Amino acid sequence: MQNLFRRAGCGAALLALLSACGGGSSDAGAPTAPTVPVTEAPSYLVGGTVSGLVPGAQVVLANGAEKLTVTANGAFRFAGKLAPGASYEGKIDSTSEGLGCIMANAAATVGNADVNTLAVRCLPVVLAGVQEKIQNVSGMVQDKAGNYYVADAVRQVIHKVTPAGASSVYAGISGKPGADDGAAAAATFHMSIGLSILAIDRAENLYLFDNCNALLRKITPAGVVSTVAGQRSAACNWASPDAVVADGQGAQAQFAWTTGMAMDSNGDVLLADSMGQSIRRVTPGGLVSSEKLVDSRGGYIYRNWPSMPAVPSTSVKALAADYSACSRAWPSWLRETTSA
Repeated sequence: MQNLFRRAGCGAALLALLSACGGGSSDAGAPTAPTVPVTEAPSYLVGGTVSGLVPGAQVVLANGAEKLTVTANGAFRFAGKLAPGASYEGKIDSTSEGLGCIMANAAATVGNADVNTLAVRCLPVVLAGVQEKIQNVSGMVQDKAGNYYVADAVRQVIHKVTPAGASSVYAGISGKPGADDGAAAAATFHMSIGLSILAIDRAENLYLFDNCNALLRKITPAGVVSTVAGQRSAACNWASPDAVVADGQGAQAQFAWTTGMAMDSNGDVLLADSMGQSIRRVTPGGLVSSEKLVDSRGGYIYRNWPSMPAVPSTSVKALAADYSACSRAWPSWLRETTSA
């Protein structure tokens, strides 16, 4: 009897051993499928550097819907990754009061590495003393009621000053350059210091040639900002390629550096183009055409100084007085162009 139990115990142990080793299974000889590693598609970060922040100040940066608050100088990166070939466009969303910031190399496409070329440069609007409402007068025009509109290229806003001397921000966001249309309080501009040209038509629409964006902008009396013509470009980034000049409708047109603006009796905007040697005519509907300017000898004269087209009330002829490139002491040439 003991021998019987002994044999049964040995048999059970043998079966357990065979089972652990895979013995007795019909799948003992089946090959195991290899594990294939999952390869992630490459994606890269977008970032750059911030400089000029003062202690306690901050700048909020945006890339698409993503926003990033930066409180110290140095490197930054947006959290979201982008695939090679994807486009990005960095923007200044907002800044601390009294701080102005610009972003260079803001838009491009992602290559095969992280992007670290966005360059944000900030500067306090006031370095010392008491902050004034108007930091810079880069352009000014007066309406029929006697109100002055002042282009402030430091704060990137347009001020309105009443005959009584009351000042308010008419359009733009202080310290935030951009090209956003819409309600005047939410619109953004990128004006050039010393040359931000304003004009008003008979309907009291205010026009601004936004030189750093190369856009003609309009602000209606109701406070709505729109882009009349032009393709946005980084015109104030001197590392950018030379501007392309093109006529056409609305966004098909392209502008170079513009040094003067006036309205004619048809309601057209006349722009003095210092690079294209021409007067650019923009209709109220946004159609852009060019009229070349020549002197009495039939030659084009280069203009590098501000040039203001003057329009007689009895004519739709544009008169342009321009300075020689060599010296202000040289004679100015008066040239006349006739509308078609």
